[in-house]
Amino acid sequence: MPLNYEKLSPVKYKINTPSEKFVIFTENYNKNWQLGYQKPKLEAVNVYEFKGENALEYKRFKLYLLSYVISALALIFLIIKLKYSK
Repeated sequence: MPLNYEKLSPVKYKINTPSEKFVIFTENYNKNWQLGYQKPKLEAVNVYEFKGENALEYKRFKLYLLSYVISALALIFLIIKLKYSK
């Protein structure tokens, strides 16, 4: 049965209460997709037991976002340093 959901961003989905006990997310398998605090039940498929949590989220995105911010700040620092070092 199709799942009723809302895509909040490419890394976060809001799942409305399913009629079945399990939620199967058909994106490529990755252990970092979590429904609430649950990791996938199987090692090859994103399968979760629905326990009332409604946020399916890619947890490593916050780490990636932090690394992007640090890289951008380092680039800005280098540009400023090059501009004022002459």
